Amino acid sequence: MNPKLTRASVQLSFEPSVGVVTPLAAWVAQLCELALQDQDASSRLQMAVYELVENSVRYCKPDSPVGVEVELVRHAETSELKVSTRNRATPEQLQRAVEHLASVKGATDAVSYYDDLVRDSAPRAGVSGLGLARLRAEADLNVDYHVIGDELTICVHAALDPHSLHD
Repeated sequence: MNPKLTRASVQLSFEPSVGVVTPLAAWVAQLCELALQDQDASSRLQMAVYELVENSVRYCKPDSPVGVEVELVRHAETSELKVSTRNRATPEQLQRAVEHLASVKGATDAVSYYDDLVRDSAPRAGVSGLGLARLRAEADLNVDYHVIGDELTICVHAALDPHSLHD
């Protein structure tokens, strides 16, 4: 990233489709790899985009667009990577999402929480609820969220080593 550039971002808005999740995550990771020259950060980013976009597509109101933003912000001593998604959801979807997000965010030990979820979800068919917990445990990303009306925004973020950024 150019040392004079303090912020780089990509924003996309699209009609929900499960078929877009994997290619979008791969494209964003490739873009990040060019800017960061850091395979670990790019892998974490790809995991985050995949999990967040998949959730947004799966749990949105019909005919409602999904938004994703990837942002790299350079500060004096650190840099921060942020991925956020935005979608509209039904009241029931919002309630379940907020309960799960509060639980994931509030876990004091992300790895133990994730391990417990893996054990608890093993016998269940269908939705596991592991993605966001995995982002905290394996990708070391912080999870935040907010709801305005019927719109849910989920953001994951982490500090990066500023010396890993490509100038």
